[in-house]
Amino acid sequence: MDELIDIVDKNGRIRFQTTIKEACQKGLLHKAVNIIIVNTKGEIYLQKRSRGKPAYPLHWDISASEHLKSGENFKQAAHRGLMEELSIKTKLKRLREKHIQTSEFIKKGEKIIENELVELYSGIYNRKIKINKEEVEQGKFTSLNNLKSRVGSKAIKLTPWAKDELSFLLNNLKLFKIF
Repeated sequence: MDELIDIVDKNGRIRFQTTIKEACQKGLLHKAVNIIIVNTKGEIYLQKRSRGKPAYPLHWDISASEHLKSGENFKQAAHRGLMEELSIKTKLKRLREKHIQTSEFIKKGEKIIENELVELYSGIYNRKIKINKEEVEQGKFTSLNNLKSRVGSKAIKLTPWAKDELSFLLNNLKLFKIF
């Protein structure tokens, strides 16, 4: 967690640079991107984060998420994240404009504060997905009906940003022409 990222204001203007570790220790606003992959059956790919993740290990998450490296734009980071985590290359479409997501997680007595300016992207992918075991424990496609019943419940441990993005998606299905 020592690569440089841009610390931004709520409009996305760069204030300064620091490491991801420092940003998450201090709760500094930084850019991130979330990606939802769907197949032509209308199923959404969820990943279970690896046990080695500093925040929310072994929690279910959207298809992929990524901090933006310094100087990188949202779409570049989305493509990089998909390749790093799931070995996927596909066209992406922005589903949700910039919005702020904040969460706190305590691991081994250390507080991790994710304070992120985020955009949400989606893509369609029908081939076999090869997960990066350092990033992802496991993954699966799941139906919208299954998601609807689980997003608001405690039946599945979801990351806070997964809950936010999936709730947004379930309330805005018109954004996906495939559904």
